[in-house]
Amino acid sequence: MIDIITLRGTGEQRNSDGTPAGMLRDVTKLLDTDKFGCFEPDWPASVGPDPNVWGPSLDTSVRLGVAAGVKALQDSPNVCGLLSYSLGGIVASTILQGVRAGMYTNVDGSPLEIAFVVNIANPMRRAGQSVGNLCPPTTYGLHGQRGPWPAGIDVREYANPGDIITSSPADSPLRAIDTAISPFSLVEGARIGNLTPVIFRELLEFLMQDPVANLNRYEAAVRGLLGYLTPWPDGQHVLYSGHTMPGTGVLWTTHAAEYLNANF
Repeated sequence: MIDIITLRGTGEQRNSDGTPAGMLRDVTKLLDTDKFGCFEPDWPASVGPDPNVWGPSLDTSVRLGVAAGVKALQDSPNVCGLLSYSLGGIVASTILQGVRAGMYTNVDGSPLEIAFVVNIANPMRRAGQSVGNLCPPTTYGLHGQRGPWPAGIDVREYANPGDIITSSPADSPLRAIDTAISPFSLVEGARIGNLTPVIFRELLEFLMQDPVANLNRYEAAVRGLLGYLTPWPDGQHVLYSGHTMPGTGVLWTTHAAEYLNANF
């Protein structure tokens, strides 16, 4: 038996019994129950520049998510896997960086046993790492590229090339928005709160700095942002459970479940 620790996306509500909800439920509901058990730790999957708006700061949310995720790994008597979506990908990435650095172990000091990590729309996806090589090698997560992870872990990064959260060019003006919080946190705020006008104003100012040089980057950023703000099932950040993965004939979430069932 492998215990899968799920880490949900921004604004997705946790079930009180820890059964996966939201995007990740569309993966776990297809898993072989003789092979896998699934649990969502209790952490605030929300972000905001001001805790009084619609959630704690990104740093606070990730810190609490990492603590809850590590405890769930420590509490499991079995080998574990990590399964994340969106904001949960930052938590999963941070946990694995900490495991690699020796920060997180079992209570007795022995290594945590993690067989795999499956991320959907990871904001810290590394350039050149996506299932099916669907993303251009010049793009990576809007929150930056993750650090090193432990060797021997099976890594699956499901990334839609049209999803700016996980596939943004290095020179995207979204990365250069003049704000005290991360671009990922600000963009998530546009989807959940009322920050869309702020982002478009910042992007327009970026364009006007040099309209000729910045036009293509501005156009790509606006197109990506509009695709991101489109609701399920057609929005670029939420289509993983509503559209088929290119070249597969099945939903992205189904592809992930079938991979786990066949390989573990």
